[in-house]
Amino acid sequence: EELSTLLWSENDDAGARKCLRDALYKTRRTAGIDDLFRPEKQIAAFAENIDVTSDVRVFLDSTRLDEAINAYSGEFLSGLSVKDAEEFVTWTRTRRQEYRELFIKKLYKAIEENRNDPNADIDSYARRIIQTDEFDENAYRILMKRFAERGAFNKAVELYNRLLELLEEELGITPDTQ
Repeated sequence: EELSTLLWSENDDAGARKCLRDALYKTRRTAGIDDLFRPEKQIAAFAENIDVTSDVRVFLDSTRLDEAINAYSGEFLSGLSVKDAEEFVTWTRTRRQEYRELFIKKLYKAIEENRNDPNADIDSYARRIIQTDEFDENAYRILMKRFAERGAFNKAVELYNRLLELLEEELGITPDTQ
């Protein structure tokens, strides 16, 4: 019931459940597997004999930080839109924000855990934070410091100027003085 309401909120309960049954039927036919889903009426889940790997599951459940970080491939359900399903849109937006924030936390944790490892790719972690949140000044600082430590002062200044321009144009502010 929860899934049908989430996807077909514009329909009444009976109509939403019918749409879900139709969608599950079409999915089984498209996959060519009759027992794709568990036969329980109230639960829409894959049958136990169906092996499904989800990048979201790996991202959320992996005990290895590098594996979790590598599983994150961008915005949750990117490009997916469901017409007339406001509850689904709200749910998706909430999940996207939660996963994005968790991804950034995992990247910062990786930076912290690897800060003394000369072989760690901390630059890549900082860049991924910037790609995910272009206003995250701390990630810029980490990357600028790394450039300066390697004597690449021109890259550090170039990155600072990029941040300065971005913050002034988009938010009308300047970077923190740290």
